[in-house]
Amino acid sequence: MKKTLLVGLLALGFNTASLAGPIPANLVAKTLKGYAESIGCNFELDRSNIVEADVDNDGEKEFIVFYFIDIGCAGGSGTTRSALAVLRPRDEFHKEDIYIVPELSEPAAEVKGIPRFVDRIALKNGRIFYRGMIHKEGDPNNFPSVSFESQLDLIKIEAEIDTHFKKAIYVRKSQEKAY
Repeated sequence: MKKTLLVGLLALGFNTASLAGPIPANLVAKTLKGYAESIGCNFELDRSNIVEADVDNDGEKEFIVFYFIDIGCAGGSGTTRSALAVLRPRDEFHKEDIYIVPELSEPAAEVKGIPRFVDRIALKNGRIFYRGMIHKEGDPNNFPSVSFESQLDLIKIEAEIDTHFKKAIYVRKSQEKAY
């Protein structure tokens, strides 16, 4: 199975402003809810955790969202976690038509290095930051106790699958700061 790897740097501070005006949070939430409910259970979204940035360096801005879900509906005390989704408008004339970019969204994209519990995503100076909780020794599976924050840097790598097909892989470099 081919997967995209999303892999982020240390950062401080948060800003929720969109790069291009108000984010259509209702449209993003509605589209994401349909997608999330087709891949898992217990979907939760804080609409303030939607940011707009060009994650794939193609000159077009996407909506980046962290949300909570139990992918695959496994159930249990530690199966709900943060998931990353990337959405974009159809084109500049149909901005009300927003769709999921599956190759950049979980579960098709494999997110490496981002902890299970991300509760905030924001922009500062055009950079994406996130924060949440990580486990320390002895913490229960569903209750991490150490706060962290990090900067999200997505790096595109082309991986040759065979002689006729190349797959874009997004790698996230990570350096977290616990506090």
